[in-house]
Amino acid sequence: ALSIEFIGDSITCAYGVEGLSSYESFKTTTENFMKSYAYLTAQKLNADYSAVSYSGHGIISGYTSSGEINSDSLIPDCYGLTGKLSDYAENWNFETRSHDVVVINLGTNDSSYVTKDPETRAQEFINGYMDFLKTVREKNPEAYIICTLGTMGDELYEYVAEAVEQYRTDTGDQRIMSYHSTVQNQADGIGSDWHPSAVTQQKSAYV
Repeated sequence: ALSIEFIGDSITCAYGVEGLSSYESFKTTTENFMKSYAYLTAQKLNADYSAVSYSGHGIISGYTSSGEINSDSLIPDCYGLTGKLSDYAENWNFETRSHDVVVINLGTNDSSYVTKDPETRAQEFINGYMDFLKTVREKNPEAYIICTLGTMGDELYEYVAEAVEQYRTDTGDQRIMSYHSTVQNQADGIGSDWHPSAVTQQKSAYV
């Protein structure tokens, strides 16, 4: 009876959740979506789910080691597709199932770009986030939208919260909120490339 859509990056994919340590590189064998907070949340609520999650992707910039913008890895560019790869890049039919809740967990990868020049790039992120919220609302007119960030770093959370408040003011849409995800605790273990462990994912699902 309940349907939830999760939009995110490697955290939502459960990248490295079965990795042996933070120093282990990515392997397909250590990524397990069934240990993701997204899958576990749906399971706890006996809910159907849809997931749009791509490692390294963001709102205005994907992960960048140079600090220069990475415009090749953006969730807004592929949100409306069945899959990003050309063989699967058909338009997603949003009318096949309406969602009751949409959870957006994005900004971790944008941080590698925004934090290099927050005075100018923060507003760019806020504007991009608001634009994406409008797209999500268009595709999910009845859903309650929940925006979160923080598991692998909360540097941009204040901008997520600001984008949500500004969007609410500008549109009058009250069916939206933000919440600050707790930064992962090393005592709970760390997955590959410093990604959340199974324990951290379980704690996120509980919240």
